[in-house]
Amino acid sequence: MRTTQVKIILAILCIQGIAITAFGQTYFGITYQGSTFSKGLPNFKNEVYKWNHLTYPNFEDRFEFNNFFHGMGFEWGTYTRDGMHVFTGWENKHFSTHGSGDYTSQGRNYEGDITVKIRHNLFHTFGLGYKLSDNFTFGVCPIDIGNFKVLKKDTKSTDNPDEFVQLYQGNTGLFSQNTTLGMTLYADVYPMRFFRLRASYYIDYIPTELGIAPFYAYQLNSFNIQAAIIIGNKK
Repeated sequence: MRTTQVKIILAILCIQGIAITAFGQTYFGITYQGSTFSKGLPNFKNEVYKWNHLTYPNFEDRFEFNNFFHGMGFEWGTYTRDGMHVFTGWENKHFSTHGSGDYTSQGRNYEGDITVKIRHNLFHTFGLGYKLSDNFTFGVCPIDIGNFKVLKKDTKSTDNPDEFVQLYQGNTGLFSQNTTLGMTLYADVYPMRFFRLRASYYIDYIPTELGIAPFYAYQLNSFNIQAAIIIGNKK
């Protein structure tokens, strides 16, 4: 993540922290979620098909894609005495696929051991919700800033064999193809005071352009189911 992005997020966290601590008793949440992109990721499915059938057709270990992503996160917020829910947080969702074997390129034989990873980090600048009861809350995070990358590592490569590099090269500034902007709708259920389940839907405002061909973009709308351990008072 670029320095400018980090500075913006830190500034938002400071402002949000002041607001959260002023409203009432705070809590901290450690989260884990599973996600699926509602529109799928047809661009990446096309990449996997191309690798398996055109680029590396003789790989013994073939690439797979199943549209299931998962990852950890954290959340910091408060429930006020009048039933409002205010929070900020960060979460990660990722998927990786692997292929290996022999292949031929430009008349020469090579050995490949390739891992490709899709990663979407999401920062909720602020979430606003309302508590319908002690055990149920619904709300919205209207401004979610994210960072989306498709990364590739080939351990048999002579150039940076142990490093992940971007599969799609291009500008990586604040408003580049790596930066996402969207919103999240969510509903929370507390089966226990210290344990929360969340169902949410992330809406991507602008498809993530990759700059490699017209209309070749990733639409990152996703369904998410999250479990969280809550440390502190949620009331």
